Amino acid sequence: MFSRKGSCVKNRLLYFLLAIVLLLVSTHILTINASPVFHQKFNLDSEGNVPTWFSTILLFCIAFYSFRVYRSEIKLQNTVRLNNLFWGMMSAAFLFLSVDEGAQLHEVFAELHLIKWLFVYAPFTIIFLFISYYYLYCENCSKALRKWLVWGFTLYILGAFFFELFSYLYPPLPPGWQEVEYILEESLEMVGAILILIGTRKHWKQIKSVVP
Repeated sequence: MFSRKGSCVKNRLLYFLLAIVLLLVSTHILTINASPVFHQKFNLDSEGNVPTWFSTILLFCIAFYSFRVYRSEIKLQNTVRLNNLFWGMMSAAFLFLSVDEGAQLHEVFAELHLIKWLFVYAPFTIIFLFISYYYLYCENCSKALRKWLVWGFTLYILGAFFFELFSYLYPPLPPGWQEVEYILEESLEMVGAILILIGTRKHWKQIKSVVP
């Protein structure tokens, strides 16, 4: 069991990233009545600005560490098992989400008025969650990793799908409530991604220590 001081040291990255989220949310709120150009740089509902690039980096880091876990577990087991499939899919999924966030691919569906992007992503999300459930609860998954990933997935999906679906089903929201929806949606996505990143990084470090 780590001491409180040791735990704080080990979670410095977590606190640092959460502080960035708090700073981004605060800046979004404080610049609402500022100049439109300045607010655009920190608007949580806009694309190609500071919050977008922060989310893009978070998602790419998850893909990066997931791939390292995937490679390390193959070396450790000398065979392909469900856990390898999980980490391989997780790396590919978050790499796609990173590219989507940075290149604004989901905006194409909105601009062409083809179909709401969450209905396109939903089947793939359900399949991934099914595999994730099996890996986290039916395989020999550590409780610590399970806690990080379950909380991370829950918050990320809550932000990415629930609030997006809510605003889709009940438009238009009053301006004040719309701002609350933007803040909750984006902040939950970022916090969820942070928890997934921290858990994945910790897991990779544990595997790295035993991989020859």
